[in-house]
Amino acid sequence: MILEAKPKRIYPPGRKMNLPVGSIVVRKQCRFVKVRMTGPTQLRWMKFARWWWIHNRGPVPQGMRVGHLDGDSFNDHPANLALLTPGDIAFLAHDRDPAMSERNFAAMRKGVALFNREHAQFRRMTEWLRSKWYPVDIEARKIFNKPVRQRWQIYAAGLDASPAKGLKITAVKGCDLTGPRFEGFMRVNEFHSARSDLLEKP
Repeated sequence: MILEAKPKRIYPPGRKMNLPVGSIVVRKQCRFVKVRMTGPTQLRWMKFARWWWIHNRGPVPQGMRVGHLDGDSFNDHPANLALLTPGDIAFLAHDRDPAMSERNFAAMRKGVALFNREHAQFRRMTEWLRSKWYPVDIEARKIFNKPVRQRWQIYAAGLDASPAKGLKITAVKGCDLTGPRFEGFMRVNEFHSARSDLLEKP
């Protein structure tokens, strides 16, 4: 089988791909200079600030960036350029714009809180929390997935947990539920109580 070579695509004049080396264009709110005509497209262009630094100050160390001290990416004056870490650039951005910084931190706090709630709910549904107490019906071989912080909360939860209701509830620490004594017990996510406020939601 003979494979025919794929014809090279010819771009019309005026395209950035056809611009000569040294050409400067503006995109993404930054100046870029063309440094080569061949190779991957993303390697043919370089930020002007980085290009200027390499040709006038020397190579950029690994992990460093050529940043603009005043935050203006079009201000490529030598006095406005400096070698910065990504953390330095983020700090300067937050320091220059407190309103933006507060919005970012508010969004971060909201996202972390949501993640923590979802992660905690997933953990409660899939594993026993070692530091919490669980109501367990030994005779029925059932473990009610209603962890609480204090042992007394299980016995104070109400009438449904009393022998009069047919349940003989025992409080067991989560770290003990992984032992052989409770192997084969059923995990039950429903546990009705007259004092449901004493039990945490799963």
